[in-house]
Parts: sequence; C-alpha cells; structure tokens
Amino acid sequence: MIRLEIVQGQERGRVFDCVEERVTIGRAPGQAVQLPDYHLSAEHGLIFREGDRYVYRDLRSTNGSMLIRGQKRVLLDGSDRWEASIEDGDRLLLGDVTSPVILLCKVQELALAAEEGHRIIATRSLEDLPEVARELEKGPDVSALYTAIKLLGGRLELKEILESVARGAFDLVPRASGFFAAADVAPSRAVKRSASRMIRSMSAPRISRMS
Repeated sequence: MIRLEIVQGQERGRVFDCVEERVTIGRAPGQAVQLPDYHLSAEHGLIFREGDRYVYRDLRSTNGSMLIRGQKRVLLDGSDRWEASIEDGDRLLLGDVTSPVILLCKVQELALAAEEGHRIIATRSLEDLPEVARELEKGPDVSALYTAIKLLGGRLELKEILESVARGAFDLVPRASGFFAAADVAPSRAVKRSASRMIRSMSAPRISRMS
C-alpha cells in the first residue's frame, strides 16, 4: 500500500490510501487521485507497482513533475527521464515549479503482503509509536501482555528473568494457582528464595520449579 498526503495545493490535508497496483493522478474525472489545481494536466502522472517497489511516471504532462528524496532532486519532465522509483518519505512535486502540488509518499513494505494468505489492513507511522504505546498500556485486552513483555526488557541475570516471568504470568492469568519453570539446570537456592519472596509480596501462590 502507498499513502499519498497532500501537503501543498488546493487539496492540502487530504490523504489517499492506495492499494491498487496502478494509481492515476490528475485533474480529469475518474483519476484515483483527482486534484483540481489548474496547473496540473488532466492525466498528469501514474504510480504503479513493479515487483516489490512503487514507481512514479510523469505522463508527459505540460508542467512536469519532480521527485525529492532528502537533498536529491530528480526532474521527471522528459529532459532526462519520465519516471523514478518511490521510497518511503519521498515527495512528489507536480505542476508549476513556483507553486507545485506536493504529495508526501508513505510506502508500506510489500514483502508481507506478497506472502500467500497475508493482507495488509492497516498501517501506522513510526512517528506514531509513542501514541501506540500509550494505547497499548490503557487497552484492557492487551495491556497485561504488553506489561509482561516490558518486564523482560534488559534482563540478563537468571534471577531477574525468573522474577519478571513470574510477575508477568500472574498478571496475564490472575486466577492461576501456581507457576512452573522448567530448566536444564536447577536454579540456585538464592534464586528460589528471591522468587518466593517476590511472589509472597504479591499475595500470589509460591513458585514451583521442575528441573
């Protein structure tokens, strides 16, 4: 999937989530991304999938197109080429060079979608990660699992790992009557005592281990 966000132009603020393999852009009715800006051609450009990438092609428009990637600018007006591949974060500048329509491109990785039986139904930007984390912490369905995973973050010592696993297990299964940890080597007495003290402080059943 590719998301096109209009960041400059008459339709500024509009977002187009495009799952089709061919996305037409221009002023003419029937275009997948129809834009009213007078300096665009009726059929200005085309975005299409080619293997595992997206490509933009200028359809010999009157005022041309440009792709910006970081500090790199690629003219797509026929002077050198008509098309260029699109990467996540690229900007397409269409029409009048003094005041172009600008489309911000957000490209969803296609590898997963290409696998049989998988279909992308939603995406979120990496910029949304803090907000997503807050949503997970508040959500009743997944908050316990998310908390359990966070408990294991950065744990290196066996004692800390066992304590975190035990705490997470009882958070996930509040009605559990016991916790069993299988290990190739029997844990030390110090680990057993520490884990038992931790469980008692939680008013939860004592940990049992089988080696």
